[in-house]
Amino acid sequence: MRKIFNVFKFTYIEQGLKKKSFIISTLVLVLMGILFANAGNILDLVKGLDKEPKSSVIGVYDNSKVINEKMLKTLDDNSIKFKSIENNSDINKIKDEIKEEKGDYLGILELDFNKTPITSNLYVSEFMNENLKQKINYFINNVAFQNSMDKLNLTKEEKQSLSSKVDTQIVELKEEDKEVNKNNIFLVQVMAFGMYMIVLIYGAWVSSSVVEEKGNRIMETLITMAKPYELLVGKVIGVCTLALTQILVIVGNTLLSMNIAGVDLSLLKNIGVSSESIILFIIFAGLGVILYAFLFAALGSLVSSTEELSSAQTPITIIFVLVFLVSMGCASAPNSILAKVLSFVPLSSPIVMLQRAILNVATFTEIILSIGILVLTIGIVIYFSSKIYKRGTLHYGKKISVMRVLKDSYKEK
Repeated sequence: MRKIFNVFKFTYIEQGLKKKSFIISTLVLVLMGILFANAGNILDLVKGLDKEPKSSVIGVYDNSKVINEKMLKTLDDNSIKFKSIENNSDINKIKDEIKEEKGDYLGILELDFNKTPITSNLYVSEFMNENLKQKINYFINNVAFQNSMDKLNLTKEEKQSLSSKVDTQIVELKEEDKEVNKNNIFLVQVMAFGMYMIVLIYGAWVSSSVVEEKGNRIMETLITMAKPYELLVGKVIGVCTLALTQILVIVGNTLLSMNIAGVDLSLLKNIGVSSESIILFIIFAGLGVILYAFLFAALGSLVSSTEELSSAQTPITIIFVLVFLVSMGCASAPNSILAKVLSFVPLSSPIVMLQRAILNVATFTEIILSIGILVLTIGIVIYFSSKIYKRGTLHYGKKISVMRVLKDSYKEK
């Protein structure tokens, strides 16, 4: 165990954290996260370079005197404030100032709840965004509803009865035909793409690291310090931990930047991001990366130069690319026979079962069974990978095949 830890530390620190390529790539991705989080602010800044700073106040004139300052405060947010205008004689003057982009107001909202239908006009120099219009409409409709109930002299109980909303509950009568949570389809596609990139990037990192060690003869030193099995496990755990470190730094930085930039993080819930989905992603992505990392490491040990590495990685890369492409189709039909079968095939289950679980079509038993099969497969892969790794790490010269290595290992018994 100590030898595995020593190999892990060497891989994680010396070949990872201290490596210039890792530091530079992490800094670049961190910078991209900051730019992504501030994209809206940057666009606003670019658009406003040739203009005078605009006011962030919208004046509100209510001819029916239904709305007061307290009500308007519920409309205020970080970017726009609403202020009541009492004097009707100021309206035309304010409109002229808005048209010329001068004065204290960004826009003016004229209302009259006494008319049928209720009139609501927002005067601005140019159209701002649809969200503002929807926000104002929602506010006015609520005020109009409350105002109508006040005129009818309804009791508190009657008002509550009229304003109560119906929330339809889904009752599942057939477990195997669960309804797909379509709101999460975008999320599972993003997660699938994320896992696709993580496996290919860090899988290639593992195999190239093995070839690099063979090229500068570090492997011969390491092989005297630990058994091939210990070298393999320590190296894979080191790279996987390195991947986790980089991902946590990038995601944490992006979320922090979004929060500082004033982005409403609660919007993530609208695409299905939750503690359950994050936990499922960590489990399946972790197991998937470990599985493929052992395969990439074993294949990397069969060659002696970076020129031969791409051809050695091609079979497992093609398989994983096909898995990813098929998983995109399975996201749209998670209840199909193909999706159900691939949920239990170890090479595809990290993506497909993750998708089915987040889309709420996989049962708890299916998820546990899929994880169990995946863990068992990883154990088998570690056993055979260590056999390949043992022979491959000390092999120099022409590339040898996997079958030849396994046959030679069998004969040595």
